Amino acid sequence: MKFKILGTKIYVSFLFLAPLCLMLFLDKSGFFLPSVLAIVLHETAHLTAMRMLHCNPKEISLIPASVRIVRAVTYRVRNEVIISLAGPLSNLLFFSLFFVAYKVTKNMNFLTFSLINLLFSVFNLLPIKQLDGGLVLYKLLAYFKGENKAQIILNFISVITGITLLVLGIWLFFNNKNLSVIIMSIYILLSILIKL
Repeated sequence: MKFKILGTKIYVSFLFLAPLCLMLFLDKSGFFLPSVLAIVLHETAHLTAMRMLHCNPKEISLIPASVRIVRAVTYRVRNEVIISLAGPLSNLLFFSLFFVAYKVTKNMNFLTFSLINLLFSVFNLLPIKQLDGGLVLYKLLAYFKGENKAQIILNFISVITGITLLVLGIWLFFNNKNLSVIIMSIYILLSILIKL
């Protein structure tokens, strides 16, 4: 599905929507919908920062397991860092607000939503090239070391971080029978290695 909003081309893949609908239908934990809301808040913060800095997106693609935002031109390092950090910082803000709401009301839904936002923020700040933390690290390294060295350093750090997550995932699996971190780390490692 393709359409335009405020001059920005929007593309929504069937392979993006179908798994979302399936997961929503199958979710018995109650975590899926708050997770989607945290992602929407995160991406909205990126778009808001872009508009405030007059770096409007040219295209937004909702593709399998990803939201890709394409800008018309490259902007200053400061703007790139602000735009990249806007998403994780918004999740930290919502973590704080909903954690205070939980403390006041003792409503477990507030605690769940606050923790999901905290996890999403921390995950996106990891120094992995496809994540916000990786983009910030790359822009800063490129500014000081040049783009070629920055790419080499970021690739190395991304692989080490992915392997660390895989080891953590294996430990969690043997202690809690939780496969989610293993699946996530394999996905991250494969996406890093494919783009090397």
